Formats: sequence, structure tokens, C-alpha cells
Amino acid sequence: MPFLKLPSVFTDHAVLQHSRAVPVWGWTAPGTTVSVHFRSSHHTAVADESGKFMLRIDTGSPGGPFELVIHAGDEVRVVHDVLVGEVWLCSGQSNMEWPLRQSDGAEHDIPQFRHSTIRLLNVPQMARLEPADDILGRWTCCSPETIASFSGVAAHFGKRLHDELHVPIGLIQSALGGTAAELWTSREALKSVPELAYLAEKQTGSVPHIDEGIDAAAANWMDPELDTSDWKEMDIPQPWEQAGLEIDGAVWFRKTIVIPDRWAGKDLLLSIDIADDFDITFFGGLEVGRTDTDTPSWWNLSRKYTVAGSTVKPGATTIAVRVFDRWGNGGLLGKAERMYIAPADDEQDRIPLAGRWLFKVEKALEPRSAGALACSSLYNGMIVPLAPFSIAGVIWYQGESNRERAYEYRTLFPTMIRCWRELWKDQFPFLYVLLAGYRAHPSDPDESQIAELRDAQLSACALPGTAAVSAVDLGDAQDIHPRNKRDVGHRLALAALARVYGKDIVHQGPVFRSAQLQGETATLRFDNADGLHARGDRPMGFAVAGDDGVFQWAECQIVGETVVLKSRSGQDIKWIRYSWSDNPLGNIYNAAGLPMLPFRTDDRPYITAPVVEEYGRLG
Repeated sequence: MPFLKLPSVFTDHAVLQHSRAVPVWGWTAPGTTVSVHFRSSHHTAVADESGKFMLRIDTGSPGGPFELVIHAGDEVRVVHDVLVGEVWLCSGQSNMEWPLRQSDGAEHDIPQFRHSTIRLLNVPQMARLEPADDILGRWTCCSPETIASFSGVAAHFGKRLHDELHVPIGLIQSALGGTAAELWTSREALKSVPELAYLAEKQTGSVPHIDEGIDAAAANWMDPELDTSDWKEMDIPQPWEQAGLEIDGAVWFRKTIVIPDRWAGKDLLLSIDIADDFDITFFGGLEVGRTDTDTPSWWNLSRKYTVAGSTVKPGATTIAVRVFDRWGNGGLLGKAERMYIAPADDEQDRIPLAGRWLFKVEKALEPRSAGALACSSLYNGMIVPLAPFSIAGVIWYQGESNRERAYEYRTLFPTMIRCWRELWKDQFPFLYVLLAGYRAHPSDPDESQIAELRDAQLSACALPGTAAVSAVDLGDAQDIHPRNKRDVGHRLALAALARVYGKDIVHQGPVFRSAQLQGETATLRFDNADGLHARGDRPMGFAVAGDDGVFQWAECQIVGETVVLKSRSGQDIKWIRYSWSDNPLGNIYNAAGLPMLPFRTDDRPYITAPVVEEYGRLG
């Protein structure tokens, strides 16, 4: 019986951080001597009483492929095709998770990702009440097929680094939509901060159900010859809760169709669109595809599976889909027009699949709310198992789920960063994105939760090794998920190239430095202001207030590397704000094409200061 087990960060095609003493760990029989060979490095360790071992290997300069060889007693494990380069952890909520295939320019960009020296590791989305010791993931080589479902931000970030540094790049995606920062922070870290302790002390919250596989009683429910006399009917697509099925768990759906003679022997495309949460899909009793926790962006993935032509015969056949719902709504939830089966070479010659399906419950579990993730559960399930795998740094895109508690985020976000660095025992760089614009442009200056969240994000720049890049100008008034992920990734890459890799480049837009107030005018100076200019007819986005504290739009003029403001009301200027709204009008850039960062000079209390409710909805 084998004892040796390695964590999923050490699988074939892995990337190890170069020029480091990289930790290698795993589990074997207690007391076993373990030796690890990599390049010219050879180190040994002895497994402790729990069977865990850890040692460090010298990775050397970038390159590869190499083999990582682990001996534990009589066992030998070889990890093949290992590269040495730069490894980045890419985390946050839905805008980090958003897949490349659903981003602007996907049709052009995806074919460009033919880079065998870029490697991808997608961390399955799992919440845990206690820290996990491993994930169920694996490294894959970057290709148009594998990158399509990977984070669009991370993909563009990694490709830019690869093109500039000419070294292997490893990207670890650990992100989940609709999640608040406290879910990514340890309870111990939250408890250590008085104003955050209430988050850790709350006992509300849960973690999703785990699919333990098909029950023995349902092992043949995909069989076309199955007796379905005790099955019921349901209109599809819809959440099964709307059909009166108030459960989480596993439900099977079956539909019989007639394959026309002209399809015989042809590869078919079976599209069931979105399944919530996971599915195993069968055609004629044979599995043709599945989507599980290790599938990137499963929550928003339109399922399209290929049916091999060798299995396609004219006449009646059965399509069966097992759907497992771990919490919240469950079922086949896509759009009716996206549910069909057709020849792979002619999708217009299709049979619609929406409508009446047979269904039967395999396992009914107690319903759990998708809005009640337990505090720290994503830290336990999706961050802890990665440490102490050596990384060059972190890129982070999150904050929408904390916007109603922006004032608290000033404390929470730095606490999370320190928590991760303490977990790794490494002060790695932490680069993050200021939230994109969302909702309508303001007609008049107004207060804004999102503006306060951006301000809270910027305050974290006080921590060493951090940098903020702006996506404020890349927003979409109608969608909290703007599709321009290329510029976000490239701006993060610029920050990494300048701040981590020492490149002499401008990596940030103009940053407010000082204001000289002169009655009803003010002259503003900025860092990174070379080539200061406005995009559009005139510079916009500045608001000023006098002693009454009422903000109004200001007249503005760019003079060299300064901006001169004038009050339209004739009042003396006391306070200044720029791009302070949900979806700001600010349009000032520097010669590098990077937008001015939002700022304010007033110290008016945040409108979110009194809010202490717990948020963290999945979405």
C-alpha cells in the first residue's frame, strides 16, 4: 500500500519559483526518511509523527523542463516536466475569476496563448470550516484550450510578464465570485484586531455540501433501458426550487430524442448550457462530459460536450444529466435557445432540448444559503493549502462585496494582506486593482460607497511591497463585470515589472501630491505627471467645495504637469475631489496612457462608517 502523497501544487507541469530555497512537502509513513532530487540539489528529511515531511530545495536559475524525484523508503515519485520561473497567485472575487473566453477580444486573444512555458493551476472553489491540507487541482500547460476558461486578468498579466521577462510563468488562480475579504482572512487575524473581532466571533455561516459521488442505487440511472415509470416531469430550464424541489443535493434529468438518419456516425455537439452547480452528462448511457470543482469558472460555464460519431446511431436515444447542487439554487439554469444537440459541423441543424424532462432525486440534502459563507472559510479551503509553496507575489481584484462596509475595509484589507504574508512567512509583493466604474455617470458630485472602497484600497499602499493599479476608467455602467480584462492585466504587469523586477518604466497614472489654494482657484501637482492630458474634449472629474462642504464640478485646465481648477460658484476652494463617484467622469492620463488615481483632500467621515453588518453573497 503506497504511503507517499504530495500536495497538488507538485504535479506534472508545475512551475517552481527560481533562485529560491523552495519548500517541498508531503506525507508518508511516520519516521520515513525522505530524499528529494532536483537539478543538482539533493536534500533529505524525516517524516514527523503525523507523517508529514518538509524540506527545501535549491531551484537555481529559470529554465527546464526538469524532473522532481522524491524517495520515501522504497517508494519513488517523479514529477515530470517541471519548469523554474516566476510564480504568481491570482486571487479575489468575480472580476478576477472572469474567464478569458468571456472577455473583450477573446476571439483574437485566445489563439495567441500557445505558450508551453506558461503553466496554469486552478484552485477548486471550496470553503472549509477548518484549514485544509490540500486542494484537488493540477498544473496544466497553457494553450488556447486551457486558457479560455482561466482568469482573463491573470492570463493577460502572465502573458505580459512572459513576453517581457522571457522566463517560465506559473499562474495560480484562487478566486470566487461575490465574496467578501473576511472570507479570505484567518479567524486568528480577525480576532487580533478589535474592530474586526466581531466577524470572527459570529457563528452564522456554513460551507457548501460536498459531492461524495453517485450513490449505488443510482449507478444505472443513465441507462437508456432504465424503467422510469416512477420518475416525474419538470420544465427545463429553471431552478428546481421553482418546481417545488426545496433541496440541495443530486438530481437526475433524462430526455429521449430521435437521432435522424443524416446524423449517423457524425460527431455531435451536446449543449445543456449552465448547470448549477456541477454536472455529469451522458448520451446513450455513455458519459460525454462533466464539470466539477476543478473546472475554471464552473459557475458561469455553458456546458458543451462532444459526442463521438462512433456512438451516434439513428433512432431513439436518451440524454441523461446528473446535477449536483451544493447550495443555493440548483438545476439546469441556462437559456432555452442554448440547450440543443446538433452535428458538430453544422450547429444550425439542431434538435432543441428545452422543455419537459424526466427527473428523479438521487440524494436530498438540507438546503444551505449561498449568502452565508462562514467567516475565513475560503482562506481555509483555497489559500492555506497553497502555503508555503514559493511565489513571486500576489495579484488581487476584489472589493465589490465589501463596498457597503468601505470604512471597515481600511482595516480589513491590510489585515488580510498581513495574514497571508504571515502564513507564508514571506513579505511577498501584493498588487491590487482599484474597482472599475459601475452604474450611471453622476450628473452632480455625490457620495459613493464604491469611491470610499477605492479610497480604502489606496490606504493599503502604506504597507510595504504593495501597489494599486486603477481600473476605474475601464468600467461598464450596466455591468459590474466589465469585459476589458486585457488592460487590467497589463496594468498589473506594469506594476510587477517596475516594483518587483526593477524595470525603469512608468507603472502608475498621475498620483495627487499637493494643492496650492488661491481663493477660487487651485493649482494641483502630481507624481507620474509627464505628458499629462485629457481624453475627450476637455478635462473632467474634479469637484471642489468651500466652507459649506457642498461639492460642485470645477472648471479645469491642464497647464504642463499641473491642473488648475476654478470654482464655478465663485466660492473660495477648500476641498478637492477627483473621480469620487461610483462611475466617475475623470479622464486625465499621463504619457504612459495610465489614468489618474482617485483622491480627495477633505476628511469628511465615510458614509459607510457606521455599517457593521456581515456581507459576502455569492454571485
